Amino acid sequence: MAAAHPEKFSASSVDETSIQELVDNFFLKDKATMLWRPAQGEELPTPNTNEIVVLKPYFQRGFGLPSCSFLRLLLEHYQIELVNLHPNSILQIAIFVHFCEAFLAISPDLDLFKYYFFLKLQPSAADPQIFGGVGLQARPNRQFLPSFLKSSLKGWHSQWFYCANHQPVLPSFVGSLPEYKASWKAAPDAKVMTAVLSQVARVNRYRELGLTGVMVAANWLIRRVIPLKEQSHPAWDYTGLDDSTCETSKRLGERKLRALLGDLFTDVSNWALPDGVGVFNAGVDRCAVRFSYSSILADSSSLLSLLLSDPVRSLPRLF
Repeated sequence: MAAAHPEKFSASSVDETSIQELVDNFFLKDKATMLWRPAQGEELPTPNTNEIVVLKPYFQRGFGLPSCSFLRLLLEHYQIELVNLHPNSILQIAIFVHFCEAFLAISPDLDLFKYYFFLKLQPSAADPQIFGGVGLQARPNRQFLPSFLKSSLKGWHSQWFYCANHQPVLPSFVGSLPEYKASWKAAPDAKVMTAVLSQVARVNRYRELGLTGVMVAANWLIRRVIPLKEQSHPAWDYTGLDDSTCETSKRLGERKLRALLGDLFTDVSNWALPDGVGVFNAGVDRCAVRFSYSSILADSSSLLSLLLSDPVRSLPRLF
């Protein structure tokens, strides 16, 4: 079906060195493990059986393989392909997933997601694209967390390559134009709104305390985890850099952290958690504690001690 719209594709610019950059940054496992292959120079995607088409910017924005159940649920619920999602939509979904697990200590909830977001054809309904033709939009007057996403992602349409579709699998690549569905704008059912609004109150409190999407992304980068990857346990059970969900046990330096965040956001000056905000993990129970990011940042020049209080009636644990 992709061949029916050849004008919608850009020839791949991704070579082996480009993919290796993802491996070196611990966003993707090695070639032997993941069975990825470059597509440089190919005009149209032609994945082999049991392969999918992926975009390099996805991995830099919290995407991982095999992918988590919530991302698979979104693709099924909205009836879209993975490649239909804009890279910034992948980042917004990753922020939502990690925020739910690490800050709210709940599983990512579709109704809460629908309360804040809807889908829209991009760049327009009259001229949708296959790669990134579906954008995540905030509902009017319903702000989640301010995130300062970069709007210009030069050359990303050509940054596609192939990877084995590992279990649990994502929908196979078709390469079709996304088509608007009523589900894209559907709000949560009235029957679940009481439960949804109880979580919205918690989100509002975090936002009032100054939490941003930049800070949420910084947290998963520091933890060395990939939020949209299938994991052995949720983020609230994280135990540290020796955790089974970590891509590496190497500590992330502050300079490298800022560089990675700078690829995603327009303003990364404030990446550390504000006073009164902490995160859940398996190691600290409900008590007031002090925590320093410098304990897991390799080259932090200052002691960033943060007093973690109880902002939303469930005391954050740490990391």
